[in-house]
Amino acid sequence: MDTLIFEESSFEQDGLKVYSGLASPYNKAGDSLLNYFSPKLSTICVLDGVSSSASPSESSALCKKTLKNFFKSKRTFKIDDYKELLKGLNKEMLDKCYSSTLSQIVFTEDALTVFTVGDSQVFLFDERESPVYESWPQNLGFSNSKDNPTANVILNWIGNDHLRFEIAEFDKKVVKSGLIISDGVLDFLEVKKMPLSEIKAALLKNFKESSSKNLLDDSSFIYFEFST
Repeated sequence: MDTLIFEESSFEQDGLKVYSGLASPYNKAGDSLLNYFSPKLSTICVLDGVSSSASPSESSALCKKTLKNFFKSKRTFKIDDYKELLKGLNKEMLDKCYSSTLSQIVFTEDALTVFTVGDSQVFLFDERESPVYESWPQNLGFSNSKDNPTANVILNWIGNDHLRFEIAEFDKKVVKSGLIISDGVLDFLEVKKMPLSEIKAALLKNFKESSSKNLLDDSSFIYFEFST
């Protein structure tokens, strides 16, 4: 498919470098990216609106707005408070027939917390660029679609009757960098089989070229690394 939407951005704040990109073959992208930064509490998040929902783009956009408002109102991060927010968001999404995945990293002063709902994934790496964490892709396998036979059949998403999320917490001393990808990136990159240096080259330097080779769905990523 042709690329109808293409966006890239990069910035640095308080020793945290962030790069992001979104490519879509649709008039309205179903993916949304959230980058929110404050001195003591920051978050990056990839939201992939589910194609079978009432509106993939509105689904991910509602999640983004809700999460951004939550983090703007907080100076500290309490997991129990955030769980309650996700439960409320899940009910609102369910009532609207909206569906979205969520893959997120929350940064506090000493730690980072990973939340995953759905088939987008989070990967974390140490100082030697060795993997230290890979979130579980919450899907049942592949679809029978002739246009995109490798598309995942998602097991869990926001807007589901039974909300489940994966949580992992790490000391910042353990993690040097990380990557969040929507499942569309896997259409053109074998992320699990590639060293981090090749992943960075394909996404940070050559995302437009990489994604245009085989863009079957919305494809988005956020990469971060600590500069100090």
